[in-house]
Amino acid sequence: MTWLRRSRYRWLQAIARFYVSVFRAVHGVVQIFLAYYGLPEIIPALKTWSPEVMVILALGFKYAAYMAETFRAAVDSVDAGQWEAATSLQINKWAFFKHVMLPQAAVNAIPGFGNYTIGILKETTLAFVIGVTELFGEGKLIAGGSFKYMEVYAAVAIIYWLLVVAYSALQNKLERYYRRYM
Repeated sequence: MTWLRRSRYRWLQAIARFYVSVFRAVHGVVQIFLAYYGLPEIIPALKTWSPEVMVILALGFKYAAYMAETFRAAVDSVDAGQWEAATSLQINKWAFFKHVMLPQAAVNAIPGFGNYTIGILKETTLAFVIGVTELFGEGKLIAGGSFKYMEVYAAVAIIYWLLVVAYSALQNKLERYYRRYM
């Protein structure tokens, strides 16, 4: 989407803006319901797809819209003078992108990308609305059967926390890697 928004063709820019607008505006539960119950009505071949795949698609399309804006802003944050300098040094577009644009934009994009990745992890709980038993859903079933709500939900919270801490550590390493280019 980022490259469509930066396209020289206005109709591609319009498609990208529409996509981002729709997927950022519509709630995740609605998107999951539309993907699971609505799309198979339009495309019958999707009736054989599992609920897990439909949740992945729905959340993937939703967060792709958010991440597209993160990457667009990161690319826009690289000073235009960088391109002018690369042009004057006769560096081709691919080399400029790979060695100049990407490292600088990545430093700005990684924190937002990381936040959205953590958001996806936490929003997987929405899968329970169509019967997909994920971490929280499993906890809810265990708590309901054992009547140990505090213990089970505390364990679920700790697992989410550990997953986020582990991911954040990886993200920090990635940020340090790209900061060396600055």
